[in-house]
Amino acid sequence: MRSIPALPSDIDGQIGWFHDLTATMPWKSDEVLGSELRTSLTSFVAVHLPAHALPKGMSDRELADAIQSLRENEISWNRALQAALIAADDRFQEQSPKLAQESLSDFAATCPWKFFAQIALDQATNYSP
Repeated sequence: MRSIPALPSDIDGQIGWFHDLTATMPWKSDEVLGSELRTSLTSFVAVHLPAHALPKGMSDRELADAIQSLRENEISWNRALQAALIAADDRFQEQSPKLAQESLSDFAATCPWKFFAQIALDQATNYSP
């Protein structure tokens, strides 16, 4: 069984933990993923994707696949955030600070990743009319 450190308490540490976890993927299909990993991952999802939860009773292979899917999803939303930030800045440069703020607020309202949504909201404050 793989030894995986416990989920850190700070948000940045948790993101790093998740990235470290996924960097060692794919795991062998016969590897046992312990209860500590399952507990940490459940906590991670609860904090960072509060409207989602991992299904209970997943096999080790299903859990490994779910972890990989989460990472792919995170990458997609990170790219979407980058695009939203660029679009908002373009709106601001076009003398439309209200549209810049609204576009980032809209992104935050639809993004399931709390960390990215908060970045969008924080950046929106830079575009006060």
